[in-house]
Amino acid sequence: MPFTTKTLNAFEMTGRLAACENTAKRPGSRAFIGVYPPSEKDRRWLVRRFEIPVILVNQYFGEEDLEDSEMVWLDHLEEVEAQLDSWGVDSSTLDAPWKSDYPL
Repeated sequence: MPFTTKTLNAFEMTGRLAACENTAKRPGSRAFIGVYPPSEKDRRWLVRRFEIPVILVNQYFGEEDLEDSEMVWLDHLEEVEAQLDSWGVDSSTLDAPWKSDYPL
């Protein structure tokens, strides 16, 4: 399913990222997906997925604490939706990052 109108508006009007929680592969971890829209500095989309141990979600942590971290840079929204689809993520589930406790 495509991104919701609300999420598309947030990308376009405010440049806000969208995120959701996904099913973690590791016990004791949480998995997240983040989609960062293009900015004036970087004109490409960033799609990111990772897992993090539950005990670190509300703590200070570094890149080295992230598990199965993957970042994909894409040029077009259609490519973003295709990447999410390849990961089994329904793009309509992405919303404001605070709604899923997105830790980055």
